[in-house]
Amino acid sequence: MPERQIDRRDLLAYVPAFLVAPQALANAVAPQSVPAPAPAAGGVKPRPAGGKVQGEGVTIPFAMAGCWADDFGARDEIRLLAKLDSKIIVSCDKAPTNDDHSLAILVSAGAVVQSMLMLASASMASATMEHPRALDMAELIQVNISAGTVKKKPHPAAIASAVGIFARPDATTAFDPNWKPDAETLERIRASLIDTNITAVVIPEEAKAGLLKDLQFLASVSPELARSIGPSELWGEGSTVFLLGRGSNAGPQTALMAGRVMQKAILFSFQVAASLDARLLLPGPMEAAAATSPEHGMAAQRIAAMLLGVGFEPLAMLRMGRVLQPMARAIPPVLQMLTPSMDSIPVAK
Repeated sequence: MPERQIDRRDLLAYVPAFLVAPQALANAVAPQSVPAPAPAAGGVKPRPAGGKVQGEGVTIPFAMAGCWADDFGARDEIRLLAKLDSKIIVSCDKAPTNDDHSLAILVSAGAVVQSMLMLASASMASATMEHPRALDMAELIQVNISAGTVKKKPHPAAIASAVGIFARPDATTAFDPNWKPDAETLERIRASLIDTNITAVVIPEEAKAGLLKDLQFLASVSPELARSIGPSELWGEGSTVFLLGRGSNAGPQTALMAGRVMQKAILFSFQVAASLDARLLLPGPMEAAAATSPEHGMAAQRIAAMLLGVGFEPLAMLRMGRVLQPMARAIPPVLQMLTPSMDSIPVAK
């Protein structure tokens, strides 16, 4: 392989890989918990000795960042093919079993992509996305990374969010009851959760008890919903609650964007040493619980009404706070999700 000079921008892009590599290697010595990655389609094609590579790009660190996204129920089914021609192919290794599974896959893929884009923003790299015309689990999204092309110094907030990709604590534990975010932080988080066909509201403290009561009422007849929202004490003191909703004409792109905005908000919260814990409210369990009785139906209607928009339905509940006893997040199955590839590299003869 010919030697090539690595400039300062490329070195910056490699920094996350250096941070993650020891933990990824720890996965490699525990084969019982991390299956060996499948070879890339067609195998790895080595470059001819002395051949000159055109359009070579840095993609592995960005794909690694994607592996550290939050898990919305299907992250471990996402596959990332990191090519040396500056492309990362995001796919799923399973066909969805139902609409809820499909939604979880798309939201998880969106979160994975957002982590890659956030790292690009902090690494002076440009990043674009390409979507297939039709939903295809074999190629949900193609992310194009071009490291070292942005000539503007990254904003410190972008760097802080990029650090949060790897360093944020486990947000699923108890929050400090004495910590509350200021109004500016709350509005920034709420605004980051809004996009086309997606809305979000901060639940006022005086309305939180009623929302949680309705949710627990629905969860009492739905084990799936109960598992999703977790124990009620997690939503009490020290927890500021957001409700995320999607419009009635939402499609696959809306689900992908929902994953992106939730991951963005999660990383934004790290900038103020806070955590955001997002829980999906899948439509299947919600609708089944609402159909149990007229009272359950009214509870579901009251929750939807909090979104303050006609035709919006709940998609996720998020709790923001400061973790009382910070613990490291579980290491994701990087070696299962990520496959390096040397395919599609034009070689000068």
